[in-house]
Amino acid sequence: HTPRDRVGAYNQAMMDLGATLCTRSRPRCSDCPVAGSCQARVNGNWREYPGKKPKKVLTQRQVQMLLLRNPQGEILLKQRPPQGIWGGLWSFPELPLEDDALRWCGDLGLGGASHRRDLPLRRHTFSHFHLDIQPREILLQEPGCRVLEGPGWVWYNARQPDERGLAAPVARLLEELDN
Repeated sequence: HTPRDRVGAYNQAMMDLGATLCTRSRPRCSDCPVAGSCQARVNGNWREYPGKKPKKVLTQRQVQMLLLRNPQGEILLKQRPPQGIWGGLWSFPELPLEDDALRWCGDLGLGGASHRRDLPLRRHTFSHFHLDIQPREILLQEPGCRVLEGPGWVWYNARQPDERGLAAPVARLLEELDN
């Protein structure tokens, strides 16, 4: 049925028919200019069109978020890169699930780190993947100056929050920590 000329106009007309006359729930076949050659009408299976899109299977990623507390109860936040997921927002430091969080703290110059507890695993879903987050609370005896002096790092006081942009799971975890 596709014509050789003005194919774009034909395609637009077909989309307009689908949006106005040939709807799934109440087709108006009596008003349709192509009803005579419509196979769905002839076969009586018009409810099957258009078909439903198959449900998209989302991939899964896993990460541990480190909730690092200094002796004053402040939480270490890191600003995410401007591009990508949560671009420019503040988040907890993240590590692959298999990495040793206490070793990472030592490598960063955060002394006296001790694992306090793992909070319940949670899932944050994006349009194209699930992010499974293992929050891991770690207490620091000596928070170290190296982190305080670096750009993109801040000790955050959740009891006196500022207007800093936080990723949604980070904001929820901070609320949970204070309760």
